[in-house]
Amino acid sequence: SEISDNVEFGVRGTVGRGSYTANIYYNRISDYIYLQLTGDEVDEQQIAQYTTNDARFIGYEVTWDQTVHEGESFAIDVGLSADAVRASFSGGGNVPRIPGNTTGSELRFYGDQWTVELNASHVRHQRHTGELELPTQGYNRVSLYTDYHWNLANDVDVVVFARGENLLDEEIRSHSSFLKHYAPESGRSVRVG
Repeated sequence: SEISDNVEFGVRGTVGRGSYTANIYYNRISDYIYLQLTGDEVDEQQIAQYTTNDARFIGYEVTWDQTVHEGESFAIDVGLSADAVRASFSGGGNVPRIPGNTTGSELRFYGDQWTVELNASHVRHQRHTGELELPTQGYNRVSLYTDYHWNLANDVDVVVFARGENLLDEEIRSHSSFLKHYAPESGRSVRVG
Protein backbone atom coordinates (compact mmCIF):
# COMPACT_ATOMS: atom_id res chain seq x y z
CA SER A 1 0.00 0.00 0.00
CA GLU A 2 1.13 3.53 -0.77
CA ILE A 3 1.34 5.88 2.21
CA SER A 4 1.34 9.58 1.31
CA ASP A 5 2.09 12.69 3.34
CA ASN A 6 0.92 15.82 1.50
CA VAL A 7 1.27 19.52 2.18
CA GLU A 8 -0.38 22.11 -0.04
CA PHE A 9 -0.66 25.87 0.27
CA GLY A 10 -3.04 27.79 -1.93
CA VAL A 11 -4.55 31.19 -2.41
CA ARG A 12 -7.47 32.26 -4.52
CA GLY A 13 -9.20 35.54 -4.92
CA THR A 14 -10.65 38.19 -7.14
CA VAL A 15 -9.38 41.57 -8.25
CA GLY A 16 -11.94 43.64 -10.12
CA ARG A 17 -13.23 41.44 -12.96
CA GLY A 18 -10.35 38.99 -12.59
CA SER A 19 -9.79 35.89 -10.49
CA TYR A 20 -6.64 33.98 -9.61
CA THR A 21 -5.49 30.77 -7.95
CA ALA A 22 -2.00 29.71 -6.89
CA ASN A 23 -1.05 26.42 -5.27
CA ILE A 24 2.26 24.88 -4.26
CA TYR A 25 2.51 21.35 -2.97
CA TYR A 26 4.87 18.75 -1.61
CA ASN A 27 3.95 15.06 -1.59
CA ARG A 28 6.10 12.38 0.03
CA ILE A 29 4.90 8.91 -0.94
CA SER A 30 6.18 5.72 0.67
CA ASP A 31 6.03 2.71 -1.67
CA TYR A 32 4.90 4.78 -4.67
CA ILE A 33 3.58 2.30 -7.27
CA TYR A 34 4.73 2.81 -10.86
CA LEU A 35 5.40 0.86 -14.03
CA GLN A 36 9.14 0.47 -14.66
CA LEU A 37 10.81 -0.66 -17.87
CA THR A 38 13.08 -3.66 -17.17
CA GLY A 39 15.39 -3.33 -20.18
CA ASP A 40 14.29 -6.75 -21.45
CA GLU A 41 12.42 -7.35 -24.70
CA VAL A 42 10.25 -10.16 -26.04
CA ASP A 43 9.45 -10.14 -29.78
CA GLU A 44 10.83 -6.57 -29.99
CA GLN A 45 8.41 -5.41 -27.28
CA GLN A 46 9.80 -3.80 -24.13
CA ILE A 47 8.90 -5.52 -20.89
CA ALA A 48 7.79 -3.50 -17.87
CA GLN A 49 6.76 -4.45 -14.37
CA TYR A 50 4.98 -2.69 -11.54
CA THR A 51 7.26 -1.88 -8.65
CA THR A 52 7.45 0.51 -5.69
CA ASN A 53 9.87 3.14 -4.48
CA ASP A 54 9.73 6.08 -2.08
CA ALA A 55 9.11 9.29 -4.05
CA ARG A 56 8.80 13.05 -3.66
CA PHE A 57 6.63 15.33 -5.81
CA ILE A 58 7.11 19.10 -5.62
CA GLY A 59 5.10 21.41 -7.84
CA TYR A 60 2.91 24.43 -8.40
CA GLU A 61 -0.18 25.50 -10.36
CA VAL A 62 -1.10 29.11 -11.15
CA THR A 63 -4.13 30.50 -13.05
CA TRP A 64 -5.40 33.97 -13.87
CA ASP A 65 -8.76 34.72 -15.55
CA GLN A 66 -9.79 38.23 -16.51
CA THR A 67 -12.87 39.68 -18.19
CA VAL A 68 -11.44 42.39 -20.44
CA HIS A 69 -14.72 43.43 -22.06
CA GLU A 70 -18.32 42.96 -21.02
CA GLY A 71 -20.83 44.61 -23.33
CA GLU A 72 -24.48 44.14 -24.20
CA SER A 73 -23.82 41.94 -27.22
CA PHE A 74 -20.62 40.08 -26.29
CA ALA A 75 -17.87 39.63 -23.72
CA ILE A 76 -14.16 38.82 -23.88
CA ASP A 77 -12.25 36.79 -21.28
CA VAL A 78 -8.52 36.09 -21.11
CA GLY A 79 -6.91 33.30 -19.13
CA LEU A 80 -3.30 32.45 -18.27
CA SER A 81 -1.98 29.32 -16.55
CA ALA A 82 1.25 27.59 -15.61
CA ASP A 83 2.11 24.38 -13.82
CA ALA A 84 5.21 22.36 -13.07
CA VAL A 85 6.10 19.26 -11.10
CA ARG A 86 9.44 17.71 -10.17
CA ALA A 87 9.17 14.08 -9.14
CA SER A 88 12.15 12.12 -7.86
CA PHE A 89 12.86 9.01 -5.86
CA SER A 90 14.22 9.37 -2.34
CA GLY A 91 17.28 7.27 -3.16
CA GLY A 92 18.01 9.19 -6.37
CA GLY A 93 16.66 9.12 -9.90
CA ASN A 94 13.51 10.52 -11.48
CA VAL A 95 9.95 9.21 -11.48
CA PRO A 96 9.13 8.14 -15.06
CA ARG A 97 6.46 9.64 -17.35
CA ILE A 98 6.22 13.05 -15.64
CA PRO A 99 5.19 15.72 -18.19
CA GLY A 100 7.26 18.85 -18.78
CA ASN A 101 6.37 22.27 -17.36
CA THR A 102 3.35 23.82 -19.08
CA THR A 103 2.27 27.39 -19.73
CA GLY A 104 -0.99 28.26 -21.41
CA SER A 105 -3.34 31.00 -22.46
CA GLU A 106 -6.97 31.23 -23.51
CA LEU A 107 -8.93 33.92 -25.32
CA ARG A 108 -12.71 33.58 -25.18
CA PHE A 109 -15.33 35.64 -27.04
CA TYR A 110 -18.97 34.87 -26.30
CA GLY A 111 -22.45 36.21 -26.68
CA ASP A 112 -25.94 34.96 -25.89
CA GLN A 113 -25.95 32.37 -28.69
CA TRP A 114 -22.31 31.89 -29.68
CA THR A 115 -18.83 31.15 -28.34
CA VAL A 116 -15.31 31.32 -29.80
CA GLU A 117 -12.39 29.97 -27.76
CA LEU A 118 -8.72 30.04 -28.77
CA ASN A 119 -6.33 28.04 -26.59
CA ALA A 120 -2.55 27.93 -26.82
CA SER A 121 -0.14 26.04 -24.60
CA HIS A 122 3.55 25.30 -24.53
CA VAL A 123 4.91 22.14 -22.91
CA ARG A 124 8.64 22.29 -22.25
CA HIS A 125 11.02 19.47 -23.08
CA GLN A 126 11.37 16.80 -20.41
CA ARG A 127 14.91 15.72 -19.69
CA HIS A 128 14.35 14.59 -16.09
CA THR A 129 13.73 11.04 -17.23
CA GLY A 130 13.24 7.82 -15.37
CA GLU A 131 15.52 4.81 -15.72
CA LEU A 132 15.61 3.49 -19.33
CA GLU A 133 13.36 6.37 -20.39
CA LEU A 134 14.23 8.72 -23.25
CA PRO A 135 13.71 12.51 -23.10
CA THR A 136 10.96 14.19 -25.10
CA GLN A 137 10.99 17.48 -26.96
CA GLY A 138 8.74 20.39 -26.04
CA TYR A 139 5.81 21.36 -28.23
CA ASN A 140 3.12 23.97 -28.78
CA ARG A 141 -0.55 23.09 -28.94
CA VAL A 142 -3.10 25.50 -30.43
CA SER A 143 -6.81 24.75 -30.61
CA LEU A 144 -9.90 26.67 -31.66
CA TYR A 145 -13.52 25.98 -30.74
CA THR A 146 -16.63 27.80 -31.89
CA ASP A 147 -20.35 27.14 -31.61
CA TYR A 148 -23.70 28.70 -32.31
CA HIS A 149 -26.94 27.56 -30.75
CA TRP A 150 -30.63 28.11 -31.33
CA ASN A 151 -33.49 27.54 -28.94
CA LEU A 152 -36.22 25.97 -31.11
CA ALA A 153 -38.74 25.22 -28.38
CA ASN A 154 -39.02 25.20 -24.59
CA ASP A 155 -36.50 22.39 -24.02
CA VAL A 156 -35.07 21.94 -27.53
CA ASP A 157 -31.71 23.45 -28.46
CA VAL A 158 -29.71 22.96 -31.64
CA VAL A 159 -25.96 23.55 -31.43
CA VAL A 160 -23.62 23.71 -34.42
CA PHE A 161 -19.92 23.57 -33.54
CA ALA A 162 -16.47 23.37 -35.08
CA ARG A 163 -13.31 22.30 -33.26
CA GLY A 164 -9.75 22.49 -34.57
CA GLU A 165 -7.00 20.69 -32.66
CA ASN A 166 -3.22 20.95 -33.05
CA LEU A 167 -3.67 23.74 -35.58
CA LEU A 168 0.11 24.21 -35.94
CA ASP A 169 0.35 20.52 -36.95
CA GLU A 170 3.17 19.99 -34.47
CA GLU A 171 4.66 16.61 -33.70
CA ILE A 172 3.37 16.10 -30.16
CA ARG A 173 4.87 13.33 -28.08
CA SER A 174 3.42 13.43 -24.59
CA HIS A 175 6.04 12.39 -22.04
CA SER A 176 3.40 10.54 -19.98
CA SER A 177 2.55 8.20 -22.89
CA PHE A 178 4.05 4.72 -23.18
CA LEU A 179 3.78 5.04 -26.97
CA LYS A 180 5.46 8.44 -27.33
CA HIS A 181 8.47 7.10 -29.26
CA TYR A 182 6.36 4.91 -31.55
CA ALA A 183 3.38 7.09 -32.37
CA PRO A 184 2.89 10.82 -31.80
CA GLU A 185 -0.50 12.30 -30.97
CA SER A 186 -2.81 13.23 -33.83
CA GLY A 187 -1.77 15.99 -36.21
CA ARG A 188 -4.00 18.86 -37.25
CA SER A 189 -7.67 17.93 -37.13
CA VAL A 190 -10.99 19.69 -37.64
CA ARG A 191 -14.37 18.39 -36.51
CA VAL A 192 -17.79 19.84 -37.10
CA GLY A 193 -21.07 18.67 -35.69
